[in-house]
Amino acid sequence: MLFESPPPETAFASVAEALLRLAPDAEGFSALAEHLEANGAALAARAAQRCAAELDFDAHPAMDVWGGAFNGQERRQTLFNQLLQELKIVTIVETGTFRGTTTNYMAKAGLPVFSCELRPRYFHYSSLRLANIPNIHLERADSRRFLRELFDENPLPPGPALFYLDAHWEHHLPVWEEVDQIFSRHPSPVIMVDDFRVPTDSGFAYDDYGKDKCLSVTNLHEAVTARPSMFFPKHASAHETGARRGCVVLAQGDLADYIRRKVPMLTELSWTDALILDGVGELRNDLARFALATANRTSREQELERSLAEELQQTRARSEAQLADLAVELQQTRARSEAQQADLLAKMARLELRAHELSSAVARAEFIQQQRELETENARRDAAAAREAATGLQNLVLRLHEELRSGRTETQETLRLAEQQVAELQHSRWRRIGLLLGLARKASFER
Repeated sequence: MLFESPPPETAFASVAEALLRLAPDAEGFSALAEHLEANGAALAARAAQRCAAELDFDAHPAMDVWGGAFNGQERRQTLFNQLLQELKIVTIVETGTFRGTTTNYMAKAGLPVFSCELRPRYFHYSSLRLANIPNIHLERADSRRFLRELFDENPLPPGPALFYLDAHWEHHLPVWEEVDQIFSRHPSPVIMVDDFRVPTDSGFAYDDYGKDKCLSVTNLHEAVTARPSMFFPKHASAHETGARRGCVVLAQGDLADYIRRKVPMLTELSWTDALILDGVGELRNDLARFALATANRTSREQELERSLAEELQQTRARSEAQLADLAVELQQTRARSEAQQADLLAKMARLELRAHELSSAVARAEFIQQQRELETENARRDAAAAREAATGLQNLVLRLHEELRSGRTETQETLRLAEQQVAELQHSRWRRIGLLLGLARKASFER
């Protein structure tokens, strides 16, 4: 249940509306499920994956991905049927149901088919697609746990069982543990590993997810304790159809002997030969990857050189444009500086002229002040002289009075001298007054 208690219909409507808005198609529901799973809502995530699967099924009820059963490889299908018939297989176990295409093909043999799928979206889709096939038993589980429970509960009928291992995907690589479990727990297993590197034919594709994650003989030898017999497709990859994926068949004891004698589509390689050929193939792949990396690096270097050349050219063009702009700006700045300098020189000339005028005015003022001081001094002297003359005149008048008494002649002479002195005194006074008036008019004119 998604809810602890039944929510009202309005809650269902709002949740449905939000889901349709966030996830309008199968891919949207799948992305929503991943988001819910990452945030701890596992139950809601499974519900979203179920919605994605139902949308997938409504759109494609019989989706034949990868070209059909066994990746569309007709010779692989023939090989599968040969193994069933010649080895008297009574049970088929598959890890990695995916869309159920190969599972549906296997079920046509009429044998019990046990299959598991870990990812919810593909499990729900396969459950819908394979629901009406009674001999298919489908579980959602990790393949290692699925095999362990299968062996613990012992639902498999006695007899040879064909294990088809195809649960590996990107970083999920349980195949080596699956092989060890099968050979240690089942009495008569035959294992076919899909997407395996064929040492004798590089035309078959295989899964390689990085260091120690390649489906190859070398990693099988290092990861698995059992040493079963190994069989590879005898036909060339060029004669295969579909995706042309490689595979290996592993068997022990009598089942390995039956394969050698009764299954002509397979050829056996000893571990030594397989490891040598696989090493050569790995070396060949390394050389090819190195050549590709070198070519890619050369291509990237050439692209980088072109990019750097273009960037350098663009940088040079931008620099030249900036230099041109700077030159224009410098010229304009120089012109403005020269104009400002000319203005300053003119202002300095005007200031110097004004200073000269002020200096002249100060000099004139000082001259006038000196003249005034001189006139004041002369006036003091004239006043003193006038006082002295007045005193002398008074004295003369007194003498005249005395002389009047003494005689007329001397009196007349003395009177003439007195009149002369008075005239000189008056002339001196008028001259000083005229000088003062002339200076006053000159100062008024200059102001």
